[in-house]
Amino acid sequence: MRKNHKTLFVLLSFSCLIFLGNGCAGKSGRLTYDKNVTETFKSSQILKDHTYYYSGPEAKPHVIIGIKNSYTLRQDLWKKVDLTPQKLKDWISFMEIEDREYQPLPYGAKIIDIDGNQVGIWYSRQTKPTILRGKNNEIVIYTPNPRLDKKRVLTAPIRR
Repeated sequence: MRKNHKTLFVLLSFSCLIFLGNGCAGKSGRLTYDKNVTETFKSSQILKDHTYYYSGPEAKPHVIIGIKNSYTLRQDLWKKVDLTPQKLKDWISFMEIEDREYQPLPYGAKIIDIDGNQVGIWYSRQTKPTILRGKNNEIVIYTPNPRLDKKRVLTAPIRR
């Protein structure tokens, strides 16, 4: 009888893991690294058909994103900014200097939703945000945790 309980426990545990894995896998959008997006940010270009947001302190943001105006970003996780080329230049300079010896340089990426649509652009050294699509073209991007992401990034190769 005891052996049956162990077998049942193992089967239930395995089934739960499969269920949880399938429930989480594939439900989020992704970032796609793009040299053109990196250059757009580094050259302080402001795209007129995008609305800009940041995460982290205003003087030293961790992430800068631009969301296409045809989408609405759930703003409780992000701070909207009227971005100027000078402010963008200052932010990019800071992001490239901060912790340079220990982390890869920030990069530009396309923000892709679960349906494969590009909904915006991203600039940060942080990786793996959760990108969700709501109703009526609402986009939800959970900001990465800089402390956890820093641990993840420290194991990545450093680009110079």
